[in-house]
Amino acid sequence: QLLRSAVVALACRSSDGLLDCCHWADGFPLNLCLYEKLLEACFDVSYESAIIEEVDELMDLIKKTWPILGINQMLHNLCFSWVLFDRFIASGQVDNELLSTIDGQLEEVAKDAKTTKDPIYSKFLSATLTSILGWVEKRLLAYHDTFDSVNISTMPNIVSIGISSAKVLVEDISN
Repeated sequence: QLLRSAVVALACRSSDGLLDCCHWADGFPLNLCLYEKLLEACFDVSYESAIIEEVDELMDLIKKTWPILGINQMLHNLCFSWVLFDRFIASGQVDNELLSTIDGQLEEVAKDAKTTKDPIYSKFLSATLTSILGWVEKRLLAYHDTFDSVNISTMPNIVSIGISSAKVLVEDISN
């Protein structure tokens, strides 16, 4: 409650006079950083790439922060994609199940990107997907050094993530 009070007082304003949804005065960085930290709670602390069993209950609780953090379903999908991707990298880049989850989440991001013209969302979308695509390209260009007998099974999913990211970026730029 104390954090909520401080955040509301310092960082948000309501564009329509209602306080049901906050619009952050200084853009997205702080609220997205806070939201990213909340999403990281979905992972088991003892095994970095394992999602906790209670993820659905936790997501329901996390979604209750959306109005105060100025998050919507589109931002959630993009943030969760980034958190999953970051977790994949941090956990040794060998978890194919996590890659499949990222790919599925990027499908949701692609749907969202087609339905919005929000310039702030587009900027965040572009930055996030450009980072993911850059990482994928770097790995694929040096595939002899990147893939070995331990992680070769991740290659198709990594290619798929790269293609998904590139498609969304191209469509976002053309709109």
